[in-house]
Amino acid sequence: MPAGRSGIDTRPHATSEWGLVACALLPPGAGDRHLGAQATALMTSHDSDRKRRGARASAERGASLFELLASVFVMAILLRTMGPQLPALTSVYSLRGATRRVAGDLQKARMAAMAENNRYVFTVVDAHTYSVLDDDNNNGVADAGETVTTVDVRSTSPGVTVSTSGTLTFVPDGTATQAATITVTGSAHSKTVMVSAAGRIRVQ
Repeated sequence: MPAGRSGIDTRPHATSEWGLVACALLPPGAGDRHLGAQATALMTSHDSDRKRRGARASAERGASLFELLASVFVMAILLRTMGPQLPALTSVYSLRGATRRVAGDLQKARMAAMAENNRYVFTVVDAHTYSVLDDDNNNGVADAGETVTTVDVRSTSPGVTVSTSGTLTFVPDGTATQAATITVTGSAHSKTVMVSAAGRIRVQ
């Protein structure tokens, strides 16, 4: 045993064991009183722990409610600040989405013309609708059995319109019969999708 240390084990479980031994050595009746006192002390300690846990849980619930209220308050401020700007932001994103869709459909039509060895015709039907014709017999007209895909840009981009200078046709070598410009217009801005005679597609 190291010098300077008592021979009695002071660890918690050891203390309990010594308490039981001491109770066994007490005179009859004294041990019962001692055990009763120990039980009372344990129950008091348990009640105190339970109260502390309850107080901590209540504090945590209070903190969670406070955090929720603070988040709602911050969101209200942000909505009030950005509210007037939301329509403009929505218009910008709608315009971008519609422009990307037009450019993507043009690119797919060009690739399909090269892969299938027949013409694909892009036509603006009205202010918000365009069509892509898989022109199997290369006559520029939608005949029976030929696939025509019609797209309404309002379905995903409300308030956006499309226009073009004329019909755009891709031929099997990937070029276009003539250069064309498709204009996509939102509530405040517009973008153009330009197709060169070589078939190059560019968004401006």
